[in-house]
Amino acid sequence: MSVTSQQRLTPAELRSSVAIASSCAELARIHNSDVNVCVWRRIGDPGVAALLESHAEPLRTSLAGIATSEAIHSLVRGLPTGPERDALEDDITQMIDTYIAIADCSEVAVSLETISTDKCRKFHADYKLLRLVCTYVGPGTEWACDTQVDRTHLSCSDECVESTNAQVVPNSLAIQRAVAGDVVIFKGELYPNNLGHGAVHRSPPIMHLGVRRLVLTIDAMQE
Repeated sequence: MSVTSQQRLTPAELRSSVAIASSCAELARIHNSDVNVCVWRRIGDPGVAALLESHAEPLRTSLAGIATSEAIHSLVRGLPTGPERDALEDDITQMIDTYIAIADCSEVAVSLETISTDKCRKFHADYKLLRLVCTYVGPGTEWACDTQVDRTHLSCSDECVESTNAQVVPNSLAIQRAVAGDVVIFKGELYPNNLGHGAVHRSPPIMHLGVRRLVLTIDAMQE
């Protein structure tokens, strides 16, 4: 890769189309016309990491519809009982309530999943309204601001993912990453007047690291 394509970006370039929230309420900045990604930086809870380590079986739970307390509880029911699980359930409840307020929806599609593969490692934009992602354990989601993305390569074949990724985001220094605990909201292709401009992101490749991620994803139910 050329020296030019690897030039270090200024803070302003890295912030282009990305808003940093200092609280849960400030995630609503995703609605700003110049924002495609909004990130609330948080410190991950070591108790949740310990909880996942004590549960060897893969976790893959979901709910679709109205997020009742019972439906939310079903997301974590497979994990060992204790204060760590209770804290995780409380946080998931806050994330769902926040999303519902920001997306102005009454029904949601929620998943809580342990991931140990390189699933979704290709850069892409979601055909969604808004998507909230929180990685509780492991490496977080990666994205690039609009000015650093070449969208002409987004529809390329998955046969050589790394080559395609390098074409979509030519400057690897432009890739930004969430860490465990961070909450990220992505504006999708179906957001009003955003077709062709959905936030470009991917799941980090982790198979070579031999680690697991615990990821919460929230979307609005679509008609």
